[in-house]
Amino acid sequence: MNFNPHLLLLFGNAFLTTVLSVAIVAWILVREYRPTIKRLTRENESSRESEQPAQGADALPHRE
Repeated sequence: MNFNPHLLLLFGNAFLTTVLSVAIVAWILVREYRPTIKRLTRENESSRESEQPAQGADALPHRE
């Protein structure tokens, strides 16, 4: 089997380009959507705090 260093260079270059592209896209998405994710997390936590937990038998729904 012939070893072709140019083929290794070609596949190595393609792999590194793919890894670099994925890293750049991930960085851009995190940078753009981090404020939205934090806002939604805060809203979710505040809505959970505002809900009153059901206590006792009077809080259960009655079926008739």
